[in-house]
Order: sequence, then structure tokens, then C-alpha cells
Amino acid sequence: MAEHSPEGIAPSSPWKRVWPCAGGAHSSSQAAPPSSWRKLVDEGNRFFISAKAATSTMNRKLAVKDALNKYTIALPLAVEAHQQASTNKNMFVASGLIAADEDALPEDRYYYLREALTTAANALAFGAHAHLQSEWIGSLIDKVNHLVCSSIVDATNIVSSRSGSALQLLTTVVHAPTTQQHLRVIVALALLDRTNKKGALAIADGDHHQGLVIVDERAALMDSTAEWGSQPQCVGFVDAIHSTQASLRNTGSLATAKKQLQKGKKLREESVVDGIDMDKLFEAMDALRLGVVECHDMHLDIEAELLSEIGYIWSNVLKVKEAAHRAYRASLLCAHACSPRVFTSHAWFKRARDAEEEFQQEEALEEKRKKDEADAPFLKELEPELTALKANNTSIDAALK
Repeated sequence: MAEHSPEGIAPSSPWKRVWPCAGGAHSSSQAAPPSSWRKLVDEGNRFFISAKAATSTMNRKLAVKDALNKYTIALPLAVEAHQQASTNKNMFVASGLIAADEDALPEDRYYYLREALTTAANALAFGAHAHLQSEWIGSLIDKVNHLVCSSIVDATNIVSSRSGSALQLLTTVVHAPTTQQHLRVIVALALLDRTNKKGALAIADGDHHQGLVIVDERAALMDSTAEWGSQPQCVGFVDAIHSTQASLRNTGSLATAKKQLQKGKKLREESVVDGIDMDKLFEAMDALRLGVVECHDMHLDIEAELLSEIGYIWSNVLKVKEAAHRAYRASLLCAHACSPRVFTSHAWFKRARDAEEEFQQEEALEEKRKKDEADAPFLKELEPELTALKANNTSIDAALK
């Protein structure tokens, strides 16, 4: 028999893929008739529909409270795990109406966000225990993810005077030992995504150090999330976890590379203020090389600038042409690999390009010199004949006859 929910979902057929859960089905010492549970759920659904249609926050809140009261009374009457899952999902969706309502009071939004997370965890646990369809569980996960992500974006407006902000609530949920595993991973990924965006914003503002600090603060959570995602019941999150890991690594490496570039340039400038400070100079070189390694072929524009700085040290300070040429050429190759981006207005690119052109000219002159040296003995041998030809004013054509 089909259950009724705000979305009209009827999770009655077996779930295609089984995700084990920690909890079992709810049992009651007094088995109530299924009709009692269904009647209360239907009444709750009617209040939910009224809440969705409400034109004011106050009316929406009152309708949600009425819906939740009906669902709460229905819970002990749900004999089967799928009934528990369905009822908790309805409670989650109803609570989410207030949690996501931008016009609701911060305290109310915080309270209903907490209720939504609690009932979502219960719905996921009972849904897995009941072996519901993967579409059912996937739909619920999508809804939870949407609510969590929107709550993070609007965290400053979801606050409890006693418990703090939505971010603190979500962080607590992630680290609580009793948190349902699907919910834990959903919230962790949302927090990590926020971290990645904050880090990228700091880098864009030129604060590379702060960008790196922001990313590093969540390193432990990233490791834990990868561990949680390796468990059988969370196999569906593997791709999302790998994608988040890659994004964080990318942001972290960008921050490190830019930080090393900044450090290397500063040390290089300081090393030639009063003579040449070789210690500072080689420290600058080490910083720039570390930056190149950190790029991992992901940030070719930064790698190009780092290599140009290395080339400058070799050519203008240490006066080692071959090493400078290798660095400058590598810089230009990285820059050209960024096509269609161009760097013709950047000083580091002009420096590398001019140095490469000068090297090619010198190389051409050297090739000509070597050729002239190789030809010299033959020209010397032919010199008497050429002199005689000139003396007789004999044309080349006549001499060849």
C-alpha cells in the first residue's frame, strides 16, 4: 500500500541498491492499525499544502507547526520501517519550508533547520533499512543537499542566540558520533565546498597566505570525509568526494604556488639591494622552484611566471646563460599552452620573450661563426685559383667550359 507524502511519493517497491544503516525498524509494543497512521499523515499533508500556499511567514509557520504535530503523533503508529521513513521525510520537507524562508526570524530558521536535519537523518536510516528504491533515497539526498547548501549561503541569517549560527550547527552535525552517515557526508561536502570558495576568493583578492590557511583548516575534515565515503552505505558519494578533493587540492596548490612566487620575488629583490646576498638569492630560487612543483601542471600561467623569475636570476644575477635559456623557454611554453590567453602585456612574459629572441640571435651568430671556421681551410686552398680568375677577369661561365 502506498504512503502519502508532500511530494506524493509512494515508496512501496524494493530499493534497487541496498545501503545498510545503523538503526533498525521502529517497533511498537502495541501494533496500531495502519489506517490510524495513514489518517494522521494525510491530515499532516493537508497542513503542509496550506503551508506551501501561505502568503505570509506567520501563516506558513502556523501551518508547518500543525503539520509537524500530526506527523509526530503518527510516528509511534508507524509499524513498518518504510512508514517511519515516509513520515520522517514529510517532517523534513515541512521543517525545510521555514528553514529556507528568508523572511522568517533567525531563531525560527535555526530551530527548523535543526529539526529538518534530524528528521532527514531518520528518514535516510529507515529508508535504507526498508530497502526503499534508490530513486527515493536519491531524491531525499538531493533535497537535503539543497537545504544544507542554501543554509550555508544564508548562514548569517540562520542564528540562535544560545547555540550560534547555522555553520556551527552544521559543524556539530558533522562531528557528532551519532549522526547518520549519509547526512554526515552531505553536510561535510557542503562545508568543504564553502571552504574551497572562501579560499579561492582570498586568493583572488591577493591574500594567498589566507587562502592557504582557509584550505588547510579543513584538511582533517577532507580526510575524514574520504574515509566516511569509503563505507558501503555511502558508495553513492564517491564521485562527489573525489571532485571536492580535487577542487580543494587545486585551490591549495594555487595558493601555495602564488605564495612561493610572492616570496621568491621579494627575496630576489632583497638579495641585490647591497651587493649580492647569495643566501637570500638561493632562498629565492628555492621558493620559486617549490612554486613550480606545487603547480602540478594545473596552473600553467603561474608556472610560466615562476619560471620567468628563475630565468631572470640565472641571466641577470648569476650570469649563467644556458640555465637562463632553459628557464625562459619553459616559461614561454607554459604561457603558450594557456592559449587563447595571452600575456604580452606582462613584464615577466616580455622578459622571457626578449631573452629567448636574444638567445636565438646569438645562437644564429654562433652557428655562422662555426660554419665560417669550417669553411676557412677550403677557402684558403681555393684562394690561388680565385686570385688567378680575378686577375684574368675570367667569368665563372667561361671557367666552367
